[in-house]
Amino acid sequence: MWLMEIYVVKPGDSVDTIAVTQGVPVDTIIYNNQLKYPYPLAIGQALLLSKGESPQVRKAVETGGYAYPYISTDTLAQTLPYLTKLFVFSYGFTPQGDLIPPKTDDTFMIEMAAANHTAPILTVTPFGPDGRFNNYLISSVANDMEVQSRFIEQLTERVSGR
Repeated sequence: MWLMEIYVVKPGDSVDTIAVTQGVPVDTIIYNNQLKYPYPLAIGQALLLSKGESPQVRKAVETGGYAYPYISTDTLAQTLPYLTKLFVFSYGFTPQGDLIPPKTDDTFMIEMAAANHTAPILTVTPFGPDGRFNNYLISSVANDMEVQSRFIEQLTERVSGR
Protein backbone atom coordinates (compact mmCIF):
# COMPACT_ATOMS: atom_id res chain seq x y z
CA MET A 1 0.00 0.00 0.00
CA TRP A 2 1.21 3.49 -0.83
CA LEU A 3 0.63 6.35 1.63
CA MET A 4 1.38 10.05 1.39
CA GLU A 5 2.25 11.95 4.56
CA ILE A 6 3.25 15.50 5.37
CA TYR A 7 6.40 15.90 7.45
CA VAL A 8 7.22 19.26 9.06
CA VAL A 9 10.94 20.05 9.19
CA LYS A 10 12.38 20.41 12.70
CA PRO A 11 15.66 22.01 13.88
CA GLY A 12 18.62 19.83 12.91
CA ASP A 13 16.75 17.97 10.16
CA SER A 14 18.34 17.24 6.82
CA VAL A 15 17.09 15.21 3.90
CA ASP A 16 19.33 12.36 5.10
CA THR A 17 18.12 12.37 8.72
CA ILE A 18 14.48 12.59 7.66
CA ALA A 19 14.97 9.66 5.28
CA VAL A 20 16.43 7.52 8.08
CA THR A 21 13.88 8.44 10.75
CA GLN A 22 10.89 8.18 8.42
CA GLY A 23 12.01 5.13 6.46
CA VAL A 24 11.80 6.88 3.11
CA PRO A 25 14.55 6.86 0.43
CA VAL A 26 16.45 10.14 0.13
CA ASP A 27 15.84 10.32 -3.62
CA THR A 28 12.08 9.97 -3.05
CA ILE A 29 12.05 12.96 -0.68
CA ILE A 30 14.08 14.99 -3.18
CA TYR A 31 11.89 13.96 -6.11
CA ASN A 32 8.51 14.43 -4.37
CA ASN A 33 9.45 17.89 -3.13
CA GLN A 34 11.47 18.99 -6.17
CA LEU A 35 14.42 19.91 -3.94
CA LYS A 36 17.54 21.33 -5.57
CA TYR A 37 21.06 20.54 -4.49
CA PRO A 38 22.34 21.12 -1.79
CA TYR A 39 18.78 20.43 -0.55
CA PRO A 40 18.39 23.24 2.00
CA LEU A 41 15.45 22.84 4.36
CA ALA A 42 13.71 25.49 6.47
CA ILE A 43 12.35 24.82 9.95
CA GLY A 44 8.58 24.49 9.58
CA GLN A 45 8.78 23.54 5.90
CA ALA A 46 6.23 20.88 4.91
CA LEU A 47 7.61 17.93 2.96
CA LEU A 48 5.55 15.35 1.14
CA LEU A 49 6.69 11.83 2.03
CA SER A 50 5.49 8.74 0.18
CA LYS A 51 5.69 5.52 2.12
CA GLY A 52 5.13 1.99 0.96
CA GLU A 53 5.28 0.81 -2.61
CA SER A 54 5.10 3.47 -5.27
CA PRO A 55 2.24 3.02 -7.75
CA GLN A 56 4.55 3.93 -10.62
CA VAL A 57 8.19 3.63 -11.48
CA ARG A 58 10.10 6.89 -11.96
CA LYS A 59 12.54 7.14 -14.80
CA ALA A 60 15.82 8.95 -14.45
CA VAL A 61 16.04 11.93 -16.75
CA GLU A 62 19.26 13.23 -18.21
CA THR A 63 19.36 16.70 -19.61
CA GLY A 64 22.01 18.34 -21.71
CA GLY A 65 22.80 21.73 -23.06
CA TYR A 66 25.61 23.17 -25.12
CA ALA A 67 27.58 26.36 -24.79
CA TYR A 68 30.47 28.19 -26.37
CA PRO A 69 33.22 29.82 -24.27
CA TYR A 70 31.77 33.27 -24.84
CA ILE A 71 28.62 32.40 -22.83
CA SER A 72 27.81 34.76 -20.00
CA THR A 73 28.72 33.31 -16.59
CA ASP A 74 25.31 34.45 -15.30
CA THR A 75 23.50 32.49 -18.02
CA LEU A 76 25.66 29.45 -17.35
CA ALA A 77 25.11 29.70 -13.58
CA GLN A 78 21.33 29.88 -14.06
CA THR A 79 21.26 26.91 -16.44
CA LEU A 80 23.71 24.39 -14.94
CA PRO A 81 21.52 23.31 -11.98
CA TYR A 82 19.06 21.86 -14.51
CA LEU A 83 21.59 19.95 -16.63
CA THR A 84 23.24 16.59 -16.17
CA LYS A 85 25.62 17.24 -19.09
CA LEU A 86 27.13 20.37 -20.57
CA PHE A 87 28.48 20.01 -24.09
CA VAL A 88 31.38 22.46 -24.33
CA PHE A 89 31.74 23.60 -27.93
CA SER A 90 35.18 25.16 -28.01
CA TYR A 91 37.76 23.16 -29.99
CA GLY A 92 38.06 23.06 -33.74
CA PHE A 93 40.49 21.09 -35.90
CA THR A 94 42.46 21.37 -39.11
CA PRO A 95 42.21 19.10 -42.18
CA GLN A 96 45.46 17.50 -40.89
CA GLY A 97 43.77 16.50 -37.62
CA ASP A 98 45.40 19.12 -35.40
CA LEU A 99 43.24 20.52 -32.62
CA ILE A 100 42.57 24.24 -32.64
CA PRO A 101 42.19 25.50 -29.07
CA PRO A 102 39.42 27.94 -28.31
CA LYS A 103 40.12 31.65 -28.72
CA THR A 104 38.48 32.15 -25.33
CA ASP A 105 39.52 29.92 -22.42
CA ASP A 106 36.83 27.34 -21.60
CA THR A 107 38.19 26.36 -18.17
CA PHE A 108 35.57 28.41 -16.32
CA MET A 109 32.81 26.41 -18.04
CA ILE A 110 34.33 23.10 -16.99
CA GLU A 111 34.82 24.29 -13.41
CA MET A 112 31.29 25.70 -13.15
CA ALA A 113 29.83 22.47 -14.55
CA ALA A 114 31.76 20.36 -12.05
CA ALA A 115 30.66 22.63 -9.17
CA ASN A 116 27.03 22.02 -10.21
CA HIS A 117 27.43 18.23 -10.54
CA THR A 118 27.04 18.58 -14.30
CA ALA A 119 29.33 16.50 -16.52
CA PRO A 120 31.31 18.70 -18.90
CA ILE A 121 31.62 17.01 -22.29
CA LEU A 122 34.35 18.20 -24.67
CA THR A 123 32.64 18.61 -28.02
CA VAL A 124 34.91 18.99 -31.02
CA THR A 125 33.28 21.07 -33.69
CA PRO A 126 34.27 21.22 -37.36
CA PHE A 127 35.48 24.82 -37.08
CA GLY A 128 38.35 25.71 -39.32
CA PRO A 129 41.19 28.12 -38.54
CA ASP A 130 38.87 30.96 -39.57
CA GLY A 131 36.40 29.97 -36.83
CA ARG A 132 33.71 29.00 -39.32
CA PHE A 133 31.86 25.68 -39.67
CA ASN A 134 33.44 23.47 -42.36
CA ASN A 135 31.97 20.11 -43.46
CA TYR A 136 35.19 19.25 -45.32
CA LEU A 137 36.94 18.85 -41.97
CA ILE A 138 34.71 15.93 -40.98
CA SER A 139 35.45 14.20 -44.26
CA SER A 140 39.21 14.71 -43.84
CA VAL A 141 39.22 13.04 -40.42
CA ALA A 142 36.79 10.27 -41.38
CA ASN A 143 38.64 9.25 -44.54
CA ASP A 144 42.33 9.45 -43.62
CA MET A 145 43.75 7.05 -41.00
CA GLU A 146 46.85 9.20 -40.42
CA VAL A 147 44.70 12.28 -39.80
CA GLN A 148 42.44 10.21 -37.51
CA SER A 149 45.42 9.01 -35.48
CA ARG A 150 46.79 12.54 -35.02
CA PHE A 151 43.32 13.81 -34.10
CA ILE A 152 42.72 11.04 -31.54
CA GLU A 153 46.19 11.47 -30.04
CA GLN A 154 45.66 15.20 -29.53
CA LEU A 155 42.18 14.66 -28.09
CA THR A 156 43.54 12.09 -25.66
CA GLU A 157 46.30 14.47 -24.58
CA ARG A 158 43.77 17.27 -24.05
CA VAL A 159 41.40 15.13 -22.01
CA SER A 160 44.15 13.55 -19.91
CA GLY A 161 45.72 16.96 -19.30
CA ARG A 162 49.19 16.07 -20.57
